[in-house]
Amino acid sequence: MFTTAQVVSGKVINIGEEESLDILSDPEWVASQEGVWYDTTALDPTPQIGWSHDGSTFTPPQLQEVTNYRTILTGTEWVELFTDQEWKWLKQKRNEATAAGERLDQMMDAIRWTNSIDTATSQMDEFYAWLVTQGIPGGQTRVDELRQGIAETSWVEVP
Repeated sequence: MFTTAQVVSGKVINIGEEESLDILSDPEWVASQEGVWYDTTALDPTPQIGWSHDGSTFTPPQLQEVTNYRTILTGTEWVELFTDQEWKWLKQKRNEATAAGERLDQMMDAIRWTNSIDTATSQMDEFYAWLVTQGIPGGQTRVDELRQGIAETSWVEVP
């Protein structure tokens, strides 16, 4: 069994396994293909889709870790943004018989009945301002973290 790689514009776009390499020298087949097919049987490691090829050498892509923040969260994801200590603090504030406690109760009820929460929307500003004025542990820095949402890491190819 032989392994092959199809290269178009310097990138491997397809890999294959062939019983014979005769097909690579069939002019009709070669003319019907986009790019160039190479025999990669003897190469270790075997080139994969996404690798570069400069005409003589196959090179794996250089990847960089990137963090993006997702701000539209499910109710459960939003709840999990808060620490246990913060939830205890919120429950304590919610149970206070003050205007601030009553307002938090209204906001929490409104949030509970939604399918998703956008942590970065201006509709959350009142809630975040309330957290700061009421003294959430961590203050404005913590509110900024909550507003960011959930960090998600991915890998992207470095050009």
